[in-house]
Order: sequence, then structure tokens, then C-alpha cells
Amino acid sequence: LRRDAAPPAKSGSPRRGCGVTQSVFAAIEQTYRRAAKTISHADGLTIECGSFWFNLRPSGTESFLRLTMEAETAPILRRELRRIRILLRGVPR
Repeated sequence: LRRDAAPPAKSGSPRRGCGVTQSVFAAIEQTYRRAAKTISHADGLTIECGSFWFNLRPSGTESFLRLTMEAETAPILRRELRRIRILLRGVPR
């Protein structure tokens, strides 16, 4: 993301109950691998794709995944949040 641009659209921190974190991370990483500029596993899964980035990590206190996302525009944010929600629904538990 450009640092001189307008403030990014932010997702807040939607939560998703999950018991199989590694399979979730693998499915999402595989989906974004081609578009990703960087992928990090330092704190969950962080993927940067130019016009947006996100971090998906297990909650430290609950059995949830926490998703934080920023995008250059609100439409990009909505599109990528929708995409991740669809991916999360499709991961077997």
C-alpha cells in the first residue's frame, strides 16, 4: 500500500470460530499465493497483495481466528473480505 495515499479502509477484527488452524492457513495461502507480494507466518498468516493486506491469526484467549485487513479502497476491502469468508466456509473441520 502506498503510504502517501488516503487512509486505508479497515476491516476491524471479524472473528471466526475454528478448530483446524493449519488447514485454514494452508487453504488461504494457496488461494493468494500467486497474487501475494509477501507471505509471512510470524504472527499467524500475513499476506500483502499490493492494494490490500491481511493478517489471520488464532485468538490468544478464545477458539477464534481473528482477521485484520486493510485495503486502498472500501470496494477492494469488501471484495477480499467476501472472498476470505467463502474460503473459511469451505475448509473442512
